[in-house]
Amino acid sequence: MNKDPLLTKTFDNVFFSGEFDDVRKMMQVIKFTTKTQEGTIFKDNTEVNNPIEQREDTFRFAVGREKTSVDDMSLPGRMKGKYMICDYIINCNDQHNFRLPNINTTYRYSMV
Repeated sequence: MNKDPLLTKTFDNVFFSGEFDDVRKMMQVIKFTTKTQEGTIFKDNTEVNNPIEQREDTFRFAVGREKTSVDDMSLPGRMKGKYMICDYIINCNDQHNFRLPNINTTYRYSMV
C-alpha cells in the first residue's frame, strides 16, 4: 500500500517477519526499482557480509543504493521515488515451507 502516492519518498529499510528454517540461506537476491533508479543487494550467504539483521522476531535490511551513479566521483544515490518495487529471489531448494506474512518499508519524505 502506498500511503501518499503523490509525494516523493527516500526509501531506507525493509523489515519483515515470518517463519523460516534459515532466512539467510533462503533470500538470494533482492532487487529495488523506482521509476528512474535500480538497485540490488547480492548476498554471499556468510554471516559477515549478510545484509539481513535479526532483532527478536523481525528481520531487516537497508534498501540498496542505486546501481549506477552520475559520475565516478559521486557515491551511489539513495532510492527515491513516489513508489518502489521490490523483487525477492528466494532459494526454495532447501526449504519448501515458510511463511512470510508481512513486508514493510520505512521511508521519509524527500525534500527534492
